[in-house]
Amino acid sequence: MILLAAIVGIAAILLYFKPQSLDSIIQENSQNDVVSHHVSNNHTNQAINKHIDRISMSKNNAQDEQLLVAIEPNAVRSLILPEHFKQHQDGFLFSFDLDKMSFRQVGDQFGLKMLQFDINRKAIIQSMDQLDDDIVKWQGTFEGYPADLNYFTITQSQQDRYAVMKIFTDKGSFVAEIKDGIGLAKPENVLESDGLHAH
Repeated sequence: MILLAAIVGIAAILLYFKPQSLDSIIQENSQNDVVSHHVSNNHTNQAINKHIDRISMSKNNAQDEQLLVAIEPNAVRSLILPEHFKQHQDGFLFSFDLDKMSFRQVGDQFGLKMLQFDINRKAIIQSMDQLDDDIVKWQGTFEGYPADLNYFTITQSQQDRYAVMKIFTDKGSFVAEIKDGIGLAKPENVLESDGLHAH
């Protein structure tokens, strides 16, 4: 009988104290979940904000980025140039990232600088046409210049690693041929055969 009374007494004590401790454990866990959820949301928001910052930073960098990067004269010796680029003295030799260009969209901006031709402008892509499975053509204008006289086209084959760029400005027209990331821009009125200007 004493044993039965002891068991009932212990059970009563456990029932009396257990719900409180169970409630406190449940409350503690739910508070931890709320804090953990808040911290998780905080990390998610931080990751989203960092991603947005990276996108806006890359857009700003893309606006400042030069499409045609001049190749220094001393670096020319180490390059393997296409045969018809060997006579590049009357042109502008540059590097061109075909892969970056393939991701350009309407509205993208970039710098277009060919100082030896007195060209330094901000270019804006106005249209993009997929001519076939491989060939894409971009057309654009230059900020602050009349679009009817100042515009450009870039036609690129990613598969052939080849592009042609035509630049029309108030300072003249230029054509650039790009192969495997190396390009040569020349005034459009220079004749290939003798290097003389057309009249």
